[in-house]
Amino acid sequence: MKSQTFRQLLAVLGSIVVGIGSSATVKAQQRVHGCVPDYVRQLSMVPVGRLDTTKQLTLGLGLSLHNPTRLTSLLSQLYNPGSPDFHHWLTPLQFIAQFSPSQTDYQSVITWAEQNGFSIVKTYPDRLLVDVSGTVGDIERAFHLDMMVYNRRHNAGTFFAPDSDPTINLTVPIVHISGLRSDITPVSHTKIISPQTVKPVPATGTGSGPGQYYVSADLRAAYAPGVSLNGSGQTVGLLQFSGFTQSDITTYESQTGLPNVPLSTVLVDGPTVFLLGPPIISRRKSLWILKWRSPWHLDSHKWSFTKRLTLETLKDTMKISSTK
Repeated sequence: MKSQTFRQLLAVLGSIVVGIGSSATVKAQQRVHGCVPDYVRQLSMVPVGRLDTTKQLTLGLGLSLHNPTRLTSLLSQLYNPGSPDFHHWLTPLQFIAQFSPSQTDYQSVITWAEQNGFSIVKTYPDRLLVDVSGTVGDIERAFHLDMMVYNRRHNAGTFFAPDSDPTINLTVPIVHISGLRSDITPVSHTKIISPQTVKPVPATGTGSGPGQYYVSADLRAAYAPGVSLNGSGQTVGLLQFSGFTQSDITTYESQTGLPNVPLSTVLVDGPTVFLLGPPIISRRKSLWILKWRSPWHLDSHKWSFTKRLTLETLKDTMKISSTK
């Protein structure tokens, strides 16, 4: 009798322990939404196969901002002329101290990734993003999903996407995972025009540039006459999807009498070398924006971010640029 009672007691205690363990597991799990294309679910699309489990993918794990309520309030005060914080901007280090995840949380994400077979590709000063690399097999096991292949709806080819949103056994909040889907394919609407086919536009005779064309200094004279600010100590960032020719910038500076502005190139998520490529018009537009800023920022520093043309990882670039 006593033996039976003892076994019953052990059974009860065992169920309690199991219940506690299950509760802790559920609490540690989180689901990251937005990784499955909406139309895949809405149209009940049927996959044509599984993605090769040996295929290597690079993912971006986005962490949640700390104290978002305080950040929303601060943004409101920064633009409120009646607030004592009006235009009292934060430096990158101040922003990190107040709103970035803690170093402990950041390291927890890195440790979780390494324990699940991922390699750390890159970490960032603001602790909002961790770039990792792993096989499809690693991804399926870590996120408890299957990576499927689907036919595109409107053109030839296929894309991959998970069959469900990722579930992560991690207490640190993850708000976004980039790189799990390839259905977004940006299309360039730029028409490539050969310089030999471009007919010069007759000069108006009123610009200060070569051939009396308008240059950036004319814009300053027209829209901000008498302004003495020169942007000393400021940094301007340009996001570009193609390269540029350094000699074009040097020639422009020489012809317009502008001082040289230091330019730092940052290769983001994909390129390993800074390649110059089409479209020509896009390059010239980027150059025009760069030098249009120069009369306003004579002593500034410019960062040029060159990135693989994928919208899925645009958020990554924005986070990187915010720390430069």
